[in-house]
Amino acid sequence: MGVNLVSLFSSAREKRFWMLALLVASAIISTLFLDQPLRRLLSTQDLQAVIFLGGMLILGCAH
Repeated sequence: MGVNLVSLFSSAREKRFWMLALLVASAIISTLFLDQPLRRLLSTQDLQAVIFLGGMLILGCAH
């Protein structure tokens, strides 16, 4: 016995809007839980320097 999704939304455009809103909301909520472990991982300046230099190298090669 599934839910009839056609009756929940009045149009395909509205369905797409609500799906994107759900995606954005879940991304925001997931960053709340991932923030502290990532902050601990990136706390060393050596790793920050490697990430920065890697990003600059990628940008330099792409340009």
